[in-house]
Amino acid sequence: MARHTKHRRSLIQRLFGWLTPFKALLLLAVLAGAGWGAYEFGKSWYLDFREKKLVETAENNIASENFSEAALSAKRALQLNNRSVPATQSMAYLAETLETPDAILWRSRVLELSPEDPANRTALAAASIRFGEVQRARQALEELPESERNSVNFHELSALISFSEGLFEDSIYHFQSALELDPDDKSKLLNLAKAQLFSPSNAQREDAVVTLEKLAQEDEFAGEALRLLIRNAFQLGSVVKSLEYARQLEGFKDATMQDLLLATQVRLTHFNSVILPLDIQSRLNLTSSRLPVSLKRIKKLALKSPETLVQTIQWMYRNGLALQAVLWTRGELLLYQVSDPRIQAAIGECYIRLKDWDGLLEWSELSGVDWEFFEYFRHAYRAKAIVELGQADVNSDLVKGIWLEAIESSEMNPGALELLANRANNWGWEDLSVSTYWTMINNVNDPTLALQVLFRYYSTNKNTYGLWRITDLLVRRDPTDLILKNNLAQLSMLLKSQLRRATEIAAELYEAKKDQADYSSTHAFGLLLEKRYRSALQVIRQFPESSLTEPSVALYVGLVFYANDLKEDAERFFRYARAGVSNFLPEENALLDDPSLIMNWMDTPPLIDIKQLPDIDSDSIKRDDG
Repeated sequence: MARHTKHRRSLIQRLFGWLTPFKALLLLAVLAGAGWGAYEFGKSWYLDFREKKLVETAENNIASENFSEAALSAKRALQLNNRSVPATQSMAYLAETLETPDAILWRSRVLELSPEDPANRTALAAASIRFGEVQRARQALEELPESERNSVNFHELSALISFSEGLFEDSIYHFQSALELDPDDKSKLLNLAKAQLFSPSNAQREDAVVTLEKLAQEDEFAGEALRLLIRNAFQLGSVVKSLEYARQLEGFKDATMQDLLLATQVRLTHFNSVILPLDIQSRLNLTSSRLPVSLKRIKKLALKSPETLVQTIQWMYRNGLALQAVLWTRGELLLYQVSDPRIQAAIGECYIRLKDWDGLLEWSELSGVDWEFFEYFRHAYRAKAIVELGQADVNSDLVKGIWLEAIESSEMNPGALELLANRANNWGWEDLSVSTYWTMINNVNDPTLALQVLFRYYSTNKNTYGLWRITDLLVRRDPTDLILKNNLAQLSMLLKSQLRRATEIAAELYEAKKDQADYSSTHAFGLLLEKRYRSALQVIRQFPESSLTEPSVALYVGLVFYANDLKEDAERFFRYARAGVSNFLPEENALLDDPSLIMNWMDTPPLIDIKQLPDIDSDSIKRDDG
């Protein structure tokens, strides 16, 4: 055994005997590096392979319309490589297919990752138009190279943007250009005619009518062409033409329920005698026997499904036929499927349109009827009826309690809180509307809408405390928004609340944006509250007067001069400020009316109940820095 071991050692020595210790270490390092490089190469290859397979799976699932699995595969690919263009494109396509505004974000990301491809820019423009972001769409197209500006896609997108902005001549030009590039595509001819209907030129509008009448003879375009012709005839007051187009639309083999409703609306508009008087007291004695045949056909077709039934009832109460809809529910419809919760909600709206509060209360308190996920509407209708009948005030505990039940019942329906808030606002119930929007902020995944509505509400009502609450929430959601942070600091100072935090924010913004007067004026205001008058003056004097004349800035500049006993300068800036007095908050108006308040602003009572506000950190107030 020993000899064998010795033999092996001598063999090793013959192979590697030339190695010195240093060379041995170097060889080990090279081998280790090669091994690590091989590992990294293998890992990179595997990740690339895995990413491509996931993207391929996502694309296959998209092709087979298995969208949930497609999204899962695309997201996994992005976890492996967040710069994967194909995976990002898959997510953009899915968002567009599922009709979600996230499509804009995904298309923006695709463009960011692959800006050299013009198709990515036009795809962003198309998504932006689709979801109402017209300015973003225009910006995307404006950045296209000149070589890409004479394509069908470019002209069609430009036409849609111009049309949405009311620039009809520009829209006509671009639709005509697209048609010249592809004269065999009649959809472009339809779009051109639609834009021409809005032209100030009589000749253009007449050409549009001729084109649409021809397209109305072709099944592929008949529905849209007839809809446009009906609306145009209505606008021109052409009774004969609108009735003729309505007759054609009713006879169109692919007419939708909306088409039939539109045709019926034409008839109802021109035959007012068929609309029964809305006499609530005698509603049970009235019949719908004089309604036109087309409406009877609509009612018959409506019974095909709950969806078409709800659609029909909604159309009826929006077109002055709420009474007929109620009679319908008390007659033949009562034997059908009136228990469907969507139908319940639509019928409740009929009673509201009729101002039949007794009927509404009776309807909302019907026993044995399950409103299911529309239960929140039942409570809202009940509250409305009770208030209108004078049984309780909108601010009473009874109505507030019923409204709370409505809110609690909305948990089954994600969009219910928004509907409730809007309904309360439409009814003039401001307090209940505001409280419902606040509930939305705490209970929905994306409270952006509620925040925006409340911000507008508090701005319109010059409610400083409400603005402070909303701005504070917005800053917590996005601490990188410097404008919001500046507003928060300013509002806190006006409310005499959380001064330490406010002055720190203002100082931080001033250091970052010393060249901008709005940030500097907020910082100067904070220095005034700390009684550092000369420091505030130094901040303001860095700017030429021309950059300080905006009313929202001039007020605070005037206060700085006033605190430093420069009264003439102060009055000059107060004159600038008075130009925007209608936009000032109550606290700002108080300072403009009596600038001497700035000398002891933190020591004077607030304009609103201080109990509503967070504690004032008065210990942070410094004295004059001499």
